[in-house]
Amino acid sequence: MRTTPTPDAVRTLLAGLLGRQVTVSDLAASECAGALAGRYVTSADGEVAAGFVCDLGAAAYLGAALTLVPRTQAEECIANGQISDTLGENLTEVLNIASRLFNDAGWQHLRLVDVVDAVGAEPWRAVGTFSVEVEGYGAGAVQLVEVTPANQAVRSG
Repeated sequence: MRTTPTPDAVRTLLAGLLGRQVTVSDLAASECAGALAGRYVTSADGEVAAGFVCDLGAAAYLGAALTLVPRTQAEECIANGQISDTLGENLTEVLNIASRLFNDAGWQHLRLVDVVDAVGAEPWRAVGTFSVEVEGYGAGAVQLVEVTPANQAVRSG
């Protein structure tokens, strides 16, 4: 049975990956102004089935915390409105590992296919929106999303 990843599951995964305390709490779906989205495809048919959307703060802080890039570099990216190549590569690795959130929740086996601009990436349906604060770095918003057959009809119709 497929379930929605919980704030505790997100916290456990990110804290374990980053090696530092991560605080995760629920947000309203409208509170995540996505900047970047990791898109996950099913192993069976290669269709995009889910995504992990990050606002610029979450993208920068998660990317920086992975390899201990100074917080000031993440803050510069946020101020400039664009994530650096280094933090982008790090974020891609975080999102690759984050596929476990879906796989452990009983979804079809998913794998990260790419990280894209979140605006217009897919006709998403939010399944969870969270505030994520990384100890020593900062906070941002993330949204776990799915693409359903009804959503796909919107895209192709």
